This record gives sequence, structure tokens and C-alpha cells, in this order.
Amino acid sequence: MNFKIPEALQKVRIDFLLKEGFLGHFMSYRPDDFSDQVPSAGTDGNKTLWNPVWFDSLTSAEKEGVKRHETKHDLYEHSLRLSERPDFYTNRRQANVAMDVIINAECIAEGATLPQDGILPHNWEFGPEDFYKISRMSLPQAYEYIGKKFHCDKDQPNPEGKPDLPEHDMGDDVQPWEPEGDGEGEGEQGGEGTSGDKSGDGKPKPVDPKEIEKKSADVKNQIAKALATGMLAGTISADMEKKITELLRPKLKWTKLLTNLISRSSKTNYSWFPQNRRFIHKRMYLPSLTGQSLGSGIWITDTSGSVDIHTTNEIDAELKGMYSTHDGKCTIISADTDVKNVEYMDHNNAGRFKPKWVGGGGTNYRGAFRWIRENVKEKIDFCIYATDGHCSRFPEDWKPNFPVYWVLWDQVSFNPPFGKVIYVN
Repeated sequence: MNFKIPEALQKVRIDFLLKEGFLGHFMSYRPDDFSDQVPSAGTDGNKTLWNPVWFDSLTSAEKEGVKRHETKHDLYEHSLRLSERPDFYTNRRQANVAMDVIINAECIAEGATLPQDGILPHNWEFGPEDFYKISRMSLPQAYEYIGKKFHCDKDQPNPEGKPDLPEHDMGDDVQPWEPEGDGEGEGEQGGEGTSGDKSGDGKPKPVDPKEIEKKSADVKNQIAKALATGMLAGTISADMEKKITELLRPKLKWTKLLTNLISRSSKTNYSWFPQNRRFIHKRMYLPSLTGQSLGSGIWITDTSGSVDIHTTNEIDAELKGMYSTHDGKCTIISADTDVKNVEYMDHNNAGRFKPKWVGGGGTNYRGAFRWIRENVKEKIDFCIYATDGHCSRFPEDWKPNFPVYWVLWDQVSFNPPFGKVIYVN
């Protein structure tokens, strides 16, 4: 049976685009559909399926909350996790509850409204404290913990006398991902009786790990695009940015993201001579476009120890490409505890420019920013600081009034008081 996507769901999508740019743009890669083959709502990693009767029973806030819930399943690639782990597959109810506890706790923290008969703190068998304890675990840890506490197989007797795993209105809402066209089962993908989820003997049908890897790469690419767009639109929270950056490491094509962010600062140059011919016939005398400028940029590299040559070469290549086609000037700074070397790159020398890195002392971010404050008089349009992140000495009484992008080549917990953090690997 086919059902029309109602305006109410379109409104949910638009609201996410306006309020939460990242999730809204990520949803654009995740279509919705309606089917009476699912009891409530679910996802197979490709689309969200809704039971139309159940959908109509929800309030507007609940529809938004469920859409957030299902989108996060896709974001965390839960259908792929089911596909690649036989224990998750054969104990899907247990795995789904573990996934739901983790996601619902996150949705609650973000202020979402969820159907009250779902897996929530107030109806969790062992109380809210146990619920939030599970939510802070990794998915495998949560899965094992729930398996020890509950009788999870509703088709088998319960000799141990464990409490039955709570039922909830969203049911087994995550389905294993399967390549399109595979499978011999009946029913629509994403619902009970999912096409392709079992072989003829009732056992999980194996999926080629390369297929899963390819699908995961596709999802990561969609996330990276949504992240870049959300950051450009200025509609992504710092908390969400941090979570997604963590999720993407090391898969994020950070050079593309950096280029997109820097491009925000590009300026359009106009000239009155010649005048814009398009409007002269209307007796409107306007300037004509002569080119674009990146303005004044700054690239600082932490030279306290071993400089990550691979990272600096990639930054070098990106900036060379940009300044070869745009006007503007970029100040190149070597810094450890203080500034050790300063060079300049512009449109004229970008093609042959090669930075010289000087340093070898300790690390202190204050030195470079102090030099900028004292020596750079023009407006700064962007600043890149490449570092391993092993330092917490930031300017104490001053915050830059220009965009700062911290490019980290080491996996450390890094929480600067300003700027955006981009992890390289």
C-alpha cells in the first residue's frame, strides 16, 4: 500500500533545517516513506519508514522527536552495526533496546519530546539511574549489560526468572542493512519481515564486509557534507559539532571542510571602470565585478616538536590553490612558546611558495596571538593554527575577533576557548 508523505512531515524536515542545520541537511540524504508493514517507525539505514496510523496518533513535538531518534540511528550507522555483528543480528531486540537507551538519553538532553511508552527513564525496569548508566556505555557494553539484566528472547522460556525486556512502541526499529535487491524474504525493507535479512534456513544472510565498508563511507561522506553546510550556515551547536567531529575521525576530508570555511571570508571586488553593462539600459550605473579576494589570512604552525609534515603539506597545497586564483595575503608563522619565523604568501608568489618551519621549544599559544595583536593592523579574515594540541595555554584576557580554525594532527582532548577544531587523523 502506498501512502502520501504528509505536510506535517515536510514541516518537521524544514524545522530541522532552520533550527539545526546539521541534522536538517543530513536528513536530506535520508528519505521518508509510509508503510503498514511496520508497527510504528523504523530505519534500515537508507530511509525512515512510518506506519501512517501510528504517525497520525503523534503530536507535532513527538513527530519531531521520533524523526530525531531515527536520524540518529542512521547517524551512528546502527543498521550497519547489526549487519556486521552476528550477535547483534540474532539478538536484535536486545541490540535495539541498547541503541534506543543511548539515543533516547541523547534526545532527552537535547530537549526532544518522545512518545511516553518508548524506552525512557520513567518506565525503565530498574529506574532512571540505571537507564542513564547504560546510556553512558558504548553500544557493545550496553548490549552485554542489558543481556545480563533481562530475559531478551520473547520466543524462548525464561528459566532464570529474569524480568522480560520492556516492550516499547517503536519496536525493533533498526533493521540490518542489506544491499538492494538481495534477499528472499517478504515484506518491505525497514519493517518486520524485512526483505533480504535472512537466508532460507532462517539464519542471518552474510553481507560482504566490503559492501558494509562502502556503505559506511557513503554515510561518512553525507555526514561530512552536512557538517560543512551546517557550519557554513551557522546553525550547528558546539556540542553537536564536537560529537560529529569525533564520529568522523579519521574519515572526515578535513581539507575540503577547511576550504569551505575559509571561502566564507572571500570578498568580492568591484570597480566603477568599466561600469556594469547589464543595467545601463535601465539608466542604472553600477560597478562591475573584477574578482574575488580571500582578504588577510594567517597560518600558524606549532613548531614545538616534530612538525607533522603531511598535515602542513596538505594545508600548504590548499592555501596555494586558493591564493593562486584569489587576491589577498596570507601571513605564515612558525611558533613554539613564541613566534620564531614570519613569511608572506600572496597571489604573485603562491605557486612557488614553500614555508620554512623554525622552532623546537615548548608550546604556548599566547605567543603567536600576542604577535598578531601587536603587528597585524589590517582586518584578519581567517586564522589556521596547526598543532598537536598538547597545550592548554591560551590567551587569558583576549579573544580574537576573527575566525580561528585549529587543525589537530594528534588524537587528544582539545577544548580551546575560541575557534573551531578540525581533527586530521
